[in-house]
Amino acid sequence: MPIIKILKKFHLNKALKYRLEYNKKKEIIYLQRFFKDGKLERFRNCDPQIKRCVEISYYPNGEKRMAGSYMNGKKHGMWKYWDKDGECFLMQEYSRGKLQRELSQYIDLKHFNLK
Repeated sequence: MPIIKILKKFHLNKALKYRLEYNKKKEIIYLQRFFKDGKLERFRNCDPQIKRCVEISYYPNGEKRMAGSYMNGKKHGMWKYWDKDGECFLMQEYSRGKLQRELSQYIDLKHFNLK
């Protein structure tokens, strides 16, 4: 399905806030969201024909924060979560929006911003 419209919005400092591409049915094809400094905050790529999206989000320092996919608007497959230092601390497996299993590593106080 071809892209019909591209929508852009900017932060007050004129840096790109997000870029959104969607089709005739207003289904999102592609989304990029940016921090005020221009670094990528979130990325989503969708295929409306199979109703599947992949999403990755990042911390301001550029490290991955979360990655996973959606099917029919619900979490599906393996979702991974990282701390600000780039260490994966949680993995969750979903099937059509329902959590099937969760694998977590020992989480120390730094994950909760406690000292």
